Amino acid sequence: MKKDAKILVFIPARGGSKRVQGKNTRPFAGKPLISYTIRMAKTLRGADFRIIVSTEDEKIAQVARRFGAEVPFLRPQSLAQDDSLVADSALHLLARLRQDEGYVPDYIMHLQPPSPLAEAEDVYRCIEALRRDQKADAALTVCSTHPLLYRLGEGSYLELANKKIAVDKRFMRRGRITGFQGQKFHPAYKLNGCFVYLVKYAAFVREKTFQPKRTLAVVVDAWRSIDIDTPDDFVLAETIYRNRQKIRRALASFI
Repeated sequence: MKKDAKILVFIPARGGSKRVQGKNTRPFAGKPLISYTIRMAKTLRGADFRIIVSTEDEKIAQVARRFGAEVPFLRPQSLAQDDSLVADSALHLLARLRQDEGYVPDYIMHLQPPSPLAEAEDVYRCIEALRRDQKADAALTVCSTHPLLYRLGEGSYLELANKKIAVDKRFMRRGRITGFQGQKFHPAYKLNGCFVYLVKYAAFVREKTFQPKRTLAVVVDAWRSIDIDTPDDFVLAETIYRNRQKIRRALASFI
C-alpha cells in the first residue's frame, strides 16, 4: 500500500435499530455512539483518508456531520431495511461518488459505530498486514474465542455446531466431545464486530463482499471486542470504555 493511497472510510449507520432504540445516536459515556467511530477515524494518518457516513436517517446525518464526517446524501430506504446488506450500501455509495465526483478510492475501510472500543492502532495493523502481503485483497480484525461452538437443536438438545473442528482423538468418543483441554484444540477466532474491514477497491467491486477469498486476519484484544447489538452489550461496553485505562494497567502488570 502506497503512503498516498486513497482510503474511503465507510461508516454505515442505519436508523432502524430494534433492540437498542436510536442506537447510533444514543448517548454512550456522554456522547452519541457514532461519534466514537468518527473521532477515531479522524485521528488516522499515513494515507489519504475520506470519512463518509452512509445513513437514511436525517438525525444520524446531522450528528455525523457535527463530529466531522461527510454525509453527501442519504441512503435510499431500500438499502436500510432489516435484511439489507451493508455491502450493497457500500456499492451504492461508491457508484454515486464515481458518478458525481469521479472519485474512486484505492481501498474501502468499513468501520462500525457499534464498536466504540476500536482504536487507530487496529487500523494501522490492518494497513501493515496488506503492506506485508501484496497478494492479499483484504485484512480484518478478529479476536480469540472458545474453539467449541454449540447450538440448540430440536427439543433444545445441545448440538456441536462445528463438528469438523480438529481435536485430539483422546477427547472424542463416537463423534462427541468427552473432555476439554484448551491446549489440545487449535486456537479459534471470531469476527469482532468487526472493528475494521480493509479491502482493496478492485476486490470489493469484483467479489461484492468485505471478506473476499484472500483475507488476512489481525488479532486484537478480546476484552475490547464488543459489537453493541443488545442492551446488555451497550451497558457492558460503556462500563469497559469508562474503565479501559484501568483494565490496560491491570493487564500490563498481571503476573
